Amino acid sequence: MRLFRVWLCLMLVAFSGQARELNVALADVDYGPFYYQENNEIHGISVEILAHVLQEVRATPQYNRLPWSRVLEELKDGRQDLVTVLYLTRSRRSQYAYVSPAYLRDSINLLCHKPCNLAFTGSLADVHGRYVGVTRNFSYGEKLDHEEGIRRQTVEREPELFRLLSQGKLKLAVASRITFLWRASRQDLLRKVEVMEPALDSVGIHFVLGRKVAEDKAFTTEFSQALRDYLQSPAYQKKLKEYQLEQHSILQPVFADTHIAQAPR
Repeated sequence: MRLFRVWLCLMLVAFSGQARELNVALADVDYGPFYYQENNEIHGISVEILAHVLQEVRATPQYNRLPWSRVLEELKDGRQDLVTVLYLTRSRRSQYAYVSPAYLRDSINLLCHKPCNLAFTGSLADVHGRYVGVTRNFSYGEKLDHEEGIRRQTVEREPELFRLLSQGKLKLAVASRITFLWRASRQDLLRKVEVMEPALDSVGIHFVLGRKVAEDKAFTTEFSQALRDYLQSPAYQKKLKEYQLEQHSILQPVFADTHIAQAPR
């Protein structure tokens, strides 16, 4: 009996030291600089921040590339454990387990095919009644998702949205300024597309947990705390500088007040 107890204790110690593997769902279309594939490896600021947090909570990622609609579906029903990039809205808050705080601040901008003759002041009223290109199943934050004054032209994938815009087949579109500029740097899109300022909205980018993982309250608390610690570290500032995203820090005073202070939901 004593030998059995010793064996059981050793097994429990060994098991507790094993890393927990998480299924991390990424869209099958690169969404740089947050995540993208290069030389058969996944890169990007989101996956690098995630890697640090997972190391702190003794977990490892298993990345799965899926169509975006399946990413959302499998996250909701628990087949996927984590998604790296999602904006917080009322409708999605009721469906998904967001990790607080957000870890980056994104800018949602109107894009216009050149030459652009739109008199734009930053208000959605400036595009009321106009057709505006959007990507299917994408959220653009609370304000834009519920705006009824614009006519949405839905495109299946974001690279196609940018292609149609650069060709003039779409005159206007909405997208993350960060992702558009990342793709524009690779496809010379700025010759044909203007990023309209000011931004339409500023939104937080969150990690989101799948249903089964979210039920483990000890893990979710540990994950959230590890993320908070990282966001306050010099390593976070170094990572922002590496990707030239300093202006999108979650620690910007105006934004931190409304997002870092949120309690986990």
